[in-house]
Amino acid sequence: MAMSQLPLSLEIPKQPDIYDFFISEANELAISWLNQWPDWPRPYNALNIYGPKGCGKSQLGALFAGKKPSLRLLSLTDFDRHDYEDVSLFVLDDVSNTPQWSPEALFHLINYLAETGKSALLLSHEPLAQVNWHLADLESRMRTLPSQAVYLPDDELLGALLDKYFQNRQCHVAPEVLRYILTRIERSYEATSQMAYLIDKASLAAKKPVTIALVREIFENQLALEF
Repeated sequence: MAMSQLPLSLEIPKQPDIYDFFISEANELAISWLNQWPDWPRPYNALNIYGPKGCGKSQLGALFAGKKPSLRLLSLTDFDRHDYEDVSLFVLDDVSNTPQWSPEALFHLINYLAETGKSALLLSHEPLAQVNWHLADLESRMRTLPSQAVYLPDDELLGALLDKYFQNRQCHVAPEVLRYILTRIERSYEATSQMAYLIDKASLAAKKPVTIALVREIFENQLALEF
């Protein structure tokens, strides 16, 4: 199976592994939005990219944080504008209505963006406009932010990801075996990663190469566990 990889056109230093990013119909609109920075809609200069676990949001955030001066945040429990005078771009990863993300702090950050012209990329599992923040002013601001989904993967992206997961494990899988796997796995990012792990683990345990027979046995065992 021929797997094509397209470079993500963000001006960042190239580093191994984490910066290998596959572009397909599932994520090209999100990437298009990133490439429009810093010309995002005002007044808040912020963008919400959302999608299921394993879809590459954090990887996109890492790529985007390569634009300097930037700051990646995994939590925000309070906000003091004096702490961020040297930051022009914020990347907030896994934003949600949980203790590590204070609605009040997020509200002050978004106002800060409008006042200063700075920017923020907000990554989340669900659209932030649909989250119940229990803070009316924050909810109204979240509804004004442009948002873009990273969609469920198409076959091309699934194939490229599956091939990459095996390569990262130094596990050789022939094209016909990859095709066999792709016709049988759940169409999700997380399931693709998990299946690569299970197949590699079984191959190492059996001290055998990855073959269709080995993969068939793994699928049959999984199916038996479901009943």
